[in-house]
Amino acid sequence: MKFKTKEELYGFLHGRMDRERFDSEIKKRYSEYEGLLSEDAIAYLIADEQGVAVSKKTTISDLREGESVSITAEIDEVGTPREFRRKNGSHGQVVNLVISDGTGSCRMTLWDKDVERVRQGELKPGMRVNIINGYVKVTDFGMEVNLGRWGLFHTQ
Repeated sequence: MKFKTKEELYGFLHGRMDRERFDSEIKKRYSEYEGLLSEDAIAYLIADEQGVAVSKKTTISDLREGESVSITAEIDEVGTPREFRRKNGSHGQVVNLVISDGTGSCRMTLWDKDVERVRQGELKPGMRVNIINGYVKVTDFGMEVNLGRWGLFHTQ
């Protein structure tokens, strides 16, 4: 698979985002990700968030452990946020959601800053979400999509 450059990806965004905003967003995220993602990778994320299909989405029925995935699904259930203490002594937050896409359902786990969206009532059953760069693991509850440090999601 040939990856597209940020210049090619900007071409997909015609009419959705002006060039100045696109470049500014890439610069901001490059700093946020501390240079761990290339500008081209960040451009992929921006294009996906804008609803431009530049990479194949995965269905829940096709999830495989260890994959990095992008999914569009509906929130079926929102769990209760919990706090915990990490091994290094710092505190964290976690919440589980149940999502489905017509091919199946699974858990989705949100961490720390994303948990605040649940606490503030921004995420509710019936809402559609786009998950970008989630990772899949198998737990006692079945397939689970985790939204870790490098994953993103937004509601539709």
